[in-house]
Amino acid sequence: MLPVDRKILRKMKYLSDLEGIMNRYLKEGRNWESHLENTRNFILDCLRSNANNTVTILGSGWLLDVPLTDLNDRCEKIVLVDIFHPPQIKHKMRKYPKVKLVTQDITGGTVNEVFTLVQEFRRSGIKRTIKEIAVPGFTSASDPGYVVSLNVLNQLDILIIDYLKKFNIYDENELLELRRRIQKAHLDSLPPDNSCLITDYEEKIFHHDRLEKTSPLIFIPLPRRGNQKTWEWNFDSSKSYYPERTTTFNVIALQI
Repeated sequence: MLPVDRKILRKMKYLSDLEGIMNRYLKEGRNWESHLENTRNFILDCLRSNANNTVTILGSGWLLDVPLTDLNDRCEKIVLVDIFHPPQIKHKMRKYPKVKLVTQDITGGTVNEVFTLVQEFRRSGIKRTIKEIAVPGFTSASDPGYVVSLNVLNQLDILIIDYLKKFNIYDENELLELRRRIQKAHLDSLPPDNSCLITDYEEKIFHHDRLEKTSPLIFIPLPRRGNQKTWEWNFDSSKSYYPERTTTFNVIALQI
């Protein structure tokens, strides 16, 4: 699968979103550390009971939540998959010969398809149905070994849906259907008994330390078997994500 064109990544806000993650991390620092440490520890716990010498990380990003040193000691091959790898990460990975960077749309091509759909709609006014949008999910060109879905499940639909909302092509029910299809395709693409999933599943907004609003982030059932943990991520204490409000996420980690 060819990488998504940089122009598309820019117009659909993937590049600015990636930059925003690092900027927020630099602001929040310690507030994120327990979440990042919980994530890294869960990955290592899962791998202790698995014989694979290859691990594939879906949604590697800035590697903030990847236990890279431990994986490098344990594994023969580490595959980092994301729609765009920051230049700083590409440079850093030169020191890790076991690491392979794969630039790939984890949805399986839905990003390109939605961008093309919008361009066609703007030219012709013809609306394709939500069901016509292909959502294949992640596929690997080779044996991925143990697969880690890394804080990405609830992210896969957000920028796609936000982009579609700008053009008022679909109503909220149609967009919800697409969200569910994207999330389900991702979950279905994770190999049973050979993968784990870490994801935010609920957003909590506080005003003057009182819970003001709770919103779901996952719109499909998650498997509830085997090893699993939950925790709270202090995402934004600077009140910049929502004005005058702090934001936390509830996170779940589970073996698939």
